[in-house]
Amino acid sequence: MLLSGVVESTEGTPVALQAAEIVSIKEPLTTPLELFTNRRGKFTIEGLKPGAYELRLLASPQSKVRFEIPEGKAGLYDIGKLALPAAVGNENGGK
Repeated sequence: MLLSGVVESTEGTPVALQAAEIVSIKEPLTTPLELFTNRRGKFTIEGLKPGAYELRLLASPQSKVRFEIPEGKAGLYDIGKLALPAAVGNENGGK
């Protein structure tokens, strides 16, 4: 399956140019899949199957969001927008 989506902050701004990993909730010992967001926060990743997952930013592991791929999905699945919770101390003064 090919999964696509957009990672955003709670304020709705794209989480641009960030490395992240996706970990299976039911199989936490499996190797995480790594991805990289583009300037608009968009990502595409291959190799997932239906189930529950957690996306974690590598630069800020406490910034994570859970999502689920429904049973019966195959091919390309657009998960839409994944909103990360506000990270404590993650204020960069704008740009």
